[in-house]
Amino acid sequence: MHLPHQGLPRIFCGASTGSKSMTKLIGIPRNLTADQSDVVAILEETLSQAKDGKIHAIAIVVCMDKGYAHVMAGSRASDLNLGCDSVKNEILGRVTVAGARALGRA
Repeated sequence: MHLPHQGLPRIFCGASTGSKSMTKLIGIPRNLTADQSDVVAILEETLSQAKDGKIHAIAIVVCMDKGYAHVMAGSRASDLNLGCDSVKNEILGRVTVAGARALGRA
C-alpha cells in the first residue's frame, strides 16, 4: 500500500497477499458500510492533524477482501511500538467478547 507522505521516510511496507507493496489504492465504493464510513472519517481526521503538524509518526494496518497491508512512516519507533501494543490489546478484547457471544457466554 503506497500512501503519500511529505518529507517523512517510508520505513516499511508489507502485505499478506504476497506482494511487496501495493502501488495504488482502489477507489472508494459508492455505498459504504458503517464500518467503512468510520474508516474514512478516521483517515480524514488523521490527515487533517498530520497537515497541521500534530502527527510525527504513523503506522497503518488495513484489512481488505483478500488480506491485509501495512505501512509506517516517521521516526518515533518507541511510541509506535507502544501504540501497537495498545491496539493489539483492544483487538484481543474485541475478539474475546465476540467469541464469548458466539458461544453464548456473554
